[in-house]
Amino acid sequence: MRKVLITMMVLFAAIAVRAQNTVGLYDSFWDGRVFWTASEIDESYGTTHFEGYDIDGNEYQFDLMPGRRDGQYFISGEDDIPALRAKGGWEVDYVDEDGMRFLAPKNPQGRIVNTLTFTEDGLYETYGQSVDANQEPVSDMIDGYLMDAGYLSRFSPEELREMRAQLKESNNQGIIVRTNLQLVENELEIDQKDRFKPLMSPSEWEAWKADNSADYDEEEDDDFAAFVDITVSNAAEFIEALGCNRTVRIADGVTIDLTPALNDPEIFVGKYNDWVSDMYAYENEVGEYAIRIVSEEVYDGRQLTLKNINNLTIIGGLGSKLIVEPRYACVINLWRCSSVRIQNLVMGHTEEGVCVGGVIGMNYCYDTQIYNCDLYGCGTYGIVAENSSVTNLVNSIIRDCSEGIVWLIDCSNATFYNCDFFDNAGGVATYKTTDISFRNCHFYRNRGGLFTVDRKIMLDGCEMWHPEGQRGNENVLSYEEEDYIWNNDRGEGVSLRPGVGPRKQGEGGLNEDGR
Repeated sequence: MRKVLITMMVLFAAIAVRAQNTVGLYDSFWDGRVFWTASEIDESYGTTHFEGYDIDGNEYQFDLMPGRRDGQYFISGEDDIPALRAKGGWEVDYVDEDGMRFLAPKNPQGRIVNTLTFTEDGLYETYGQSVDANQEPVSDMIDGYLMDAGYLSRFSPEELREMRAQLKESNNQGIIVRTNLQLVENELEIDQKDRFKPLMSPSEWEAWKADNSADYDEEEDDDFAAFVDITVSNAAEFIEALGCNRTVRIADGVTIDLTPALNDPEIFVGKYNDWVSDMYAYENEVGEYAIRIVSEEVYDGRQLTLKNINNLTIIGGLGSKLIVEPRYACVINLWRCSSVRIQNLVMGHTEEGVCVGGVIGMNYCYDTQIYNCDLYGCGTYGIVAENSSVTNLVNSIIRDCSEGIVWLIDCSNATFYNCDFFDNAGGVATYKTTDISFRNCHFYRNRGGLFTVDRKIMLDGCEMWHPEGQRGNENVLSYEEEDYIWNNDRGEGVSLRPGVGPRKQGEGGLNEDGR
């Protein structure tokens, strides 16, 4: 069997283990035709909103409501969902068995009608793999490939009946065979005119890509391109280099002031770039076309906003900086991004005084990692995040901010490790935020209340120099032992710990990954 079968098995294998069979924010699923993403989860009701798109640019959506048992959902509403082969009110099971993770819509008789398989790849990669899988001998796919309605669309009723017989006779009656049998039996009951359109053949797929090269150039499109590693030395180069699946390195000793470039609309004319008043113009935009590098208007200027960017690393060289002039702007604002890394950079504003913008902003982001950075004011906070999860600040500095250290709203799972926080006008503020920990951090020369939080947070190995009467709601701190130290003064004599913050000349330079 060719390599594709192994590739497809890896694609459809479990990539992470959850405590329960639940859909996570930004989890993606592939059903052979439509690429689905869990774009929003209502924590109050547990509703998960899915947005989907196919190779032709058609858009789809549906919502799931949680059932009574783990892994059980129901399709919201009463309408038909043709793209799922399902209807409102039908059950959808989250299956996590034998290394497989997928959503299984079921008809009222309990039969699986389609599969949406968890994936970390994008639309074009999964589509191409499905096209390749269609060329494999059916006998090789019966018990080694989780089928879906898209895969089955190319088979005639006679071929489906033969597949059903093979599935029933298979010695391996695991989750793949059991699911495939239900899919084939359901396909046999569907009127021929209502069946899905078959996928392209490999030659049709190559012809389609050639015909659409203006929009999907393999050398330029993020989903076709190999991983890109680029070094830049000015703002225009930096903005042009941004995108998915790439590392952008700022040359040693370079200070990039983004503001002149953000004020130039010509720099933001491109397939994924734009120059807009605010990001809410893209609120309902989904799919590959939704990737944006945006110059977004704020009260006193413009800020750089990245939307729907996945797998981007920004690494500063020795002594490099990233700055903006407007005090209402974030230096970098992330909007519905995932797996973004920012390393070894000094980041802040050119103007001192009262600010409204933070240094790094996050909205609906997942897996943001910040290493060896110096985030300074006049930003309101070093980090301002809303509706985001898995955020780590490691070996970094937040200083001189006009409001406080961090402001987290509706966030979860944030860790601050081996960081120094000093000379800020306030401390840590959270609202409806859970699973927050500070480990081996130093807090000193800060003003105002140090903790204004509405959920328990963890302090582990931290030292805090702050007057007792201004520590904030200390009663909500969660710990097993008092593995931290309070000092009842502002720490005027305390200084930055060696090795915290961006790498400096004489400290051994940077590793290949920028740490």
